[in-house]
Amino acid sequence: MKRNISPVIISLVVIGASMGVYVFLPRASQTTSVVGHAVLAEISKEELIRSSTVALIARVSSVRSGKYPSKIREGEEDIVSTVTLEVEKYLYNPENITSQTLAVQTLGGSVSGTKMIVEGSPSFKAGDRVLVFLTRDSLGAFTVNGWTQGKYTVSVNGEIGVGDEELAHLHKMFSGSRFVSDIENEIKSVAVLPPSGGVVTPTEVTLSSKNGNVEAQAVLDAAVVK
Repeated sequence: MKRNISPVIISLVVIGASMGVYVFLPRASQTTSVVGHAVLAEISKEELIRSSTVALIARVSSVRSGKYPSKIREGEEDIVSTVTLEVEKYLYNPENITSQTLAVQTLGGSVSGTKMIVEGSPSFKAGDRVLVFLTRDSLGAFTVNGWTQGKYTVSVNGEIGVGDEELAHLHKMFSGSRFVSDIENEIKSVAVLPPSGGVVTPTEVTLSSKNGNVEAQAVLDAAVVK
């Protein structure tokens, strides 16, 4: 049975990551930076693919950030970015989704002088071509499965993976395969396998202010359920 993962934009449960307590530090007429350090549990290629709703190649058409009510801090707000993707090709699509435009939500961004950066949360730039593995949160919104382990930039020459972090994840996940056709073949080979069971992974998230002083720390369980 396919396992259900809830890596919501502001969620306590992500495959390989979980959110802690976020603190915004008010400073009049100054830019406030809130930095989150997340410990991502490594996941396998099989876990990434079979727990995703879709995997696809797309072009980032826009990125918009806003403050939304936090699901983990009662009465507070978190910064969330909505990324609009123009789909070029579905590589894995068991639900037969046909939309050519998808909105994906990620934690972090910049709004009205407050910048929220969460290490491990994927970032997007308008105009980029990307390979992403997506899942839905409890409200049905698309998020990136596995956080940075589920998002890769596609370069002009068609190679996948830009930068040390993406290349490191790509090497662990797909044995260094660098082209869309290679990844598509690996996805097809995994998709026909029976689903694996769930895991429970303890993760830690710390947040600090711009000057580096730790403001909040939480240790939570990120649960992947069958």
